[in-house]
Amino acid sequence: MFRLRATQLLCSAMIVDEITTHRLVLRRFVLQDAADLFAMDTDPNVRRFVEDGQPVTLDAAIASIESWSQLSGPDTKFGFWAVIERATGNFVGWVHLLVSNGRLPDEPELGYRFVSSSWNKGFATEGSVALIDRAFQSTAIRRVVAETMAVNSASRRVMEKVGMCLVRTFTTTWPVHILGDEHGDVEYAITVEQWAQRPTAVDSTHELSTVDRPLHETGARDRDESLLWP
Repeated sequence: MFRLRATQLLCSAMIVDEITTHRLVLRRFVLQDAADLFAMDTDPNVRRFVEDGQPVTLDAAIASIESWSQLSGPDTKFGFWAVIERATGNFVGWVHLLVSNGRLPDEPELGYRFVSSSWNKGFATEGSVALIDRAFQSTAIRRVVAETMAVNSASRRVMEKVGMCLVRTFTTTWPVHILGDEHGDVEYAITVEQWAQRPTAVDSTHELSTVDRPLHETGARDRDESLLWP
């Protein structure tokens, strides 16, 4: 059962903050989203590139949402957004823009995760475009980055479709082996100048084409676990 008092406090304290695209609404998480978040994160298909060896529980989902609400703060460029399909009202995943460890405040990191039933619909591209566009409306942001496993071709395809370019391939050590992690991780990025020159077809207000293969995740296997599962 959800913590009613915590839910009331969280909802009353949240800033109303929504981003609407052609097919999606991006809004801040509330505790009522915990069941949907839990269902997504227990899907073996979703966990293919994000397995960390830790059990996924409903309490963990609730704790994550409570923690994410603290990341937004007064600066609404940053934080986690629940992604809702406008046609159905269904939760289909999340996107985030965060200043991760070791990065400058003007270089936030893009991340996304989507339920497997929503793959191959272009939702990650559409949500990412909207979030990047919002970030670059601020003169404080000069560059947006994203990371994923080198073998996660679907996630890489999303980065490329929003206009990001490959910056580097690197290796790191993970507590749990995932098939393909021996090939390392990749970093993509786009600057505010590159964003301004992107093709007009990449626009969050228009229908976007689907990705070539199923996708669900970026963020280099959630390398900063404190942001995802407190």
